[in-house]
Amino acid sequence: DEKLFYLSSTSRPWSPEEAQAARKALEKAGYILALARLGADQPHIRHQLQVDGMLLDVRLPHLTSLKAMGDMLKAAARVEAGDGQTDRALEDLGRVARIGQRLEKEPFLISCLVSLALRNIACQGIDEALEEGAQTSPGACAKLVETLRMDKDLGHRAFLGERCMGVDAYEHLIRGRTESVLLEAEAPVYSALPFRPWLRWQEAVHLRILGDMISRIEEPEGSPVDVEAIPRLAVLPRLLVPVLSNVRTSLLTHRSLCDTTRWALAALQYRERNGRLPVSLDEIPEAFLPDRPLDPWTGKPFVYKPDTDGSGFTVYGLGENRKDDGGNLKTPKPPGGYDRPDIGIRWK
Repeated sequence: DEKLFYLSSTSRPWSPEEAQAARKALEKAGYILALARLGADQPHIRHQLQVDGMLLDVRLPHLTSLKAMGDMLKAAARVEAGDGQTDRALEDLGRVARIGQRLEKEPFLISCLVSLALRNIACQGIDEALEEGAQTSPGACAKLVETLRMDKDLGHRAFLGERCMGVDAYEHLIRGRTESVLLEAEAPVYSALPFRPWLRWQEAVHLRILGDMISRIEEPEGSPVDVEAIPRLAVLPRLLVPVLSNVRTSLLTHRSLCDTTRWALAALQYRERNGRLPVSLDEIPEAFLPDRPLDPWTGKPFVYKPDTDGSGFTVYGLGENRKDDGGNLKTPKPPGGYDRPDIGIRWK
């Protein structure tokens, strides 16, 4: 239902008419929603990959369906939160995150990006619930803390897969093989004898750049590769590097969002046990968040700002600009600026 997916992606409060429309759409899709919950609750799921001729033409038909499942579960969670069923809403949002977890082992950049998108859907849903001061149980928070944890090798695995696909594509171009619909026009030209050394050289440049990016993909001090530093005759690497740099930015941004959400959920567990919010993140026991994640953009602890009256808090990372913007999480993007100067979550 297009209306349902539109409402799911809307962060503003729903009007009564929109809430009713979402309920009707979910009732209509009740069987599909039940299957989505059942699938997300399975301990292991294997998706069918379709490879025809070469890795560049691999088909991943499950990705579109999984993204749609995430949107549907988020809409269901929003309806449940509006009805005061917060724990049930968090359970559905945990399912969205688990669907994203299942894609972490697939060595493809597109799988990595869909995994990040699903985690973003889950974090947005949690943020919307927490912004409204929804009360949660410690058990529901504890489950989400673990479910939102991202595989530390997610980026490495995706970039290694991209490196293998690049080698496969260059070999097909050099040999003039046209099984790939993407290379059908280029292969006969580039496979001509004069072009082969040039392609071999481009392949070497491509592998060197990817190797460098893989070695520091999630290092805080890592920076995007300067396209102008790549030889101008290395046409293919110059086209690819900006895309890969954007993937790295997306990876660190989503990791920051997931980890700040996990810190917020741990703070709520502390509140349930002690009757007050923690004064600092250091006050939160390791039992609530054993891995103690740091801001991926700086390698330093996240910023935690409790309200002066103890009624709420903001926990955030500094984001791509690596500057503390005071917990400013929702600033419109200025020309040449950033969508969200700081990345985190607010609870009150």
